[in-house]
Amino acid sequence: MSLMNFFRKWKESKQFNSRYEKMRNEVFVLYMKDAKELAEALLVDPKKFRCIESQVIDIDQFKLLSPTLKEFFTKYEKIRAVFGDMQLNRNEVELSSSDDAFIKIGTDIECELVVRPGGDTIYQLDSLGVEEPGFPSVYHLIILTNRILYT
Repeated sequence: MSLMNFFRKWKESKQFNSRYEKMRNEVFVLYMKDAKELAEALLVDPKKFRCIESQVIDIDQFKLLSPTLKEFFTKYEKIRAVFGDMQLNRNEVELSSSDDAFIKIGTDIECELVVRPGGDTIYQLDSLGVEEPGFPSVYHLIILTNRILYT
């Protein structure tokens, strides 16, 4: 099940509202520096995430990305949650096929993970549109994915 569908189905319950809102609020208030440190610590756990690291890239491919995402995709070629379907893939960085106002940086099973040009906020985009609010950064997305899937 994709995170987006999980959110949509769970949002209908009171249990979702309290548990998800608590997790989201705890993650979303993290400063970027703290979120980056925590996310990078999570990414080294092979029971939670599969990562392909790489230092060789064509930086021109990422000219529309924010400095944070350029740095992220300079270090990581691909990240995938072991359980769940969230995947970030620098080889998929391109204009969204669903809405060209966004840049696709990854996928979930039934949606694209997208950003606005130059922005850090990551949105889930599917046939119903953009899921709001977005994740403040790629690092916040990784942390919240970890909390949802593994706690």
